[in-house]
Amino acid sequence: MRRFFISNAVSSSFSGQGTIFTLDGSDAHHIARVLRMKEGDRVLVCDMAQHQYICHIRTVKTTPGGESIVLEVAEKKEEQTELSYQIVLFQALIKGDKMDSVIRHAVELGVHEVVPVLCERCVSTPDEKNLKKKIERWQRVAIEAAKQSGRSSIPKVSDCISFRDMIVRLEAMPASFICFEGENKRSIREVIGCDAEKIGFFIGPEGGLSCGEVFLAQNAGIPTVTLGKLILRTETAALAVLSMVLYEKIL
Repeated sequence: MRRFFISNAVSSSFSGQGTIFTLDGSDAHHIARVLRMKEGDRVLVCDMAQHQYICHIRTVKTTPGGESIVLEVAEKKEEQTELSYQIVLFQALIKGDKMDSVIRHAVELGVHEVVPVLCERCVSTPDEKNLKKKIERWQRVAIEAAKQSGRSSIPKVSDCISFRDMIVRLEAMPASFICFEGENKRSIREVIGCDAEKIGFFIGPEGGLSCGEVFLAQNAGIPTVTLGKLILRTETAALAVLSMVLYEKIL
């Protein structure tokens, strides 16, 4: 069943089975023009409060101003697809379309938020205008990945922050760490524990961390961890970490 997202403000007005509401914008266009769905077809609608609703299409309207889909709630679906903990990925800016791939797979692996970070050795350093466009695109990537993987909420792609500001955020989290090739002893298992409800971790850029950045993290008490003896590409490391945390917390 095709999955679409609405705001919690919309779903809060639902009075149960038989509630009528309208879907418009890009989702309505996708239903009408791309999927060519008809009256009577069913879709799954999710809100930002992790509620899911099975809905029937009542009407498909196509006008010069765009498409709108009138839906009727048939059933509230009681199914929890989100993880029992929140994990935030702080990812250094990387070149080309690699960030798209990192975000897509991170969403599939249950990430709660992705925060781009500007570091000293980042190869990609877009100006403010281009960075805003990139973040908008990355959020669209997150939405599509959430739909594809059956998420009941959409992870947020936040504004880009500095390395120093990232350290402040990591300090405030119950469990946090930085992946660093210079670390050869401490593992992820030693850092996250079994009861941390929120975990934050940082993956550096293609050029690695500067000595000053490593010192700043260590001085703040943020632990560094090893991912093993192999040196992973930055776009691979985030996915490796998320898989490891998933194993430790769930399996």
